[in-house]
Amino acid sequence: MTDKVTSWLKQQGLEQFVPVFVEQQIDWEILSELKEDDLEKLRIPLGPRKKIIKAIAALDVDKSESPDPTVSSSLDTTRRPPAEIDASFAAWERMPGERKPVTMLFADITGSTALTEALDPEETHDLLYGATRCMCEAVENNTGVVCRFMGDGIMAMFGAPVASEHHAINACRAAL
Repeated sequence: MTDKVTSWLKQQGLEQFVPVFVEQQIDWEILSELKEDDLEKLRIPLGPRKKIIKAIAALDVDKSESPDPTVSSSLDTTRRPPAEIDASFAAWERMPGERKPVTMLFADITGSTALTEALDPEETHDLLYGATRCMCEAVENNTGVVCRFMGDGIMAMFGAPVASEHHAINACRAAL
């Protein structure tokens, strides 16, 4: 095992598991491949196991991110030009290791095909546009974000990009 993995475990406050990683020859290259089942087989208790999985998810092994805090990370904003900083913190960018519980809402007009068959194109447009506009207003009034329009329906997300403890309730309110 490399000093890199030892250093990483110490940074996570999990230095007691260094001997296990040494015994099993877990090095930096395969660290990102560890899954919860693997750690369970190594008899790592549930709490530390969850912490290790979360820390592994935060790694960017492909870019050989160093666990050494003195080495600049890819999120270090002190040495990059402002334009590059703004681009890296776009609202929809997923930061490494960041997980948020979200609720997705799919809503459409039931029976719209049969309903619109008897209408002319202008009436169909007005009906569908008015309905999707109402759906969008309901989503936005309940702190959701419309992600996609799909024919006569929408897909909306609650709880991201800004986290909310009430994402499921907000989605239900929007649906009602």
